[in-house]
Amino acid sequence: MTNLTTSIETHEPPHTERNARRTPHRARRSAPRKRMLRKDIRVTLAKSKGRFLSIVSLMALGSFALVGLFATGPDMQATGRAFYAEHNLADVTVMSDYGLTEDDEAIIRDTAGVRQAEFGYSRT
Repeated sequence: MTNLTTSIETHEPPHTERNARRTPHRARRSAPRKRMLRKDIRVTLAKSKGRFLSIVSLMALGSFALVGLFATGPDMQATGRAFYAEHNLADVTVMSDYGLTEDDEAIIRDTAGVRQAEFGYSRT
């Protein structure tokens, strides 16, 4: 009987703090909290439908704009390259504070890949 007495003495009653933290008790207590949280969310959304819809629409608009930019980027680059090639626009512009010397012009003309070089000045 001493073994039975020892096991009964070490067993904690169900109302102690340690047993209150066990999962089955917590699961029973959290179910009403989850219901109240869901109800609170529904009530809040019902009271502010306009604000909710405006935030969602702004998020959708931003997402669509980002997707559009990613989709049209390569096409825009190809269009720009074709326009520059068709109209023979400058690929590179070299500017200097004090102007370019004849040696600078020679270096630019002799650079690999340069088919044509034009030089001039502008007043600001």
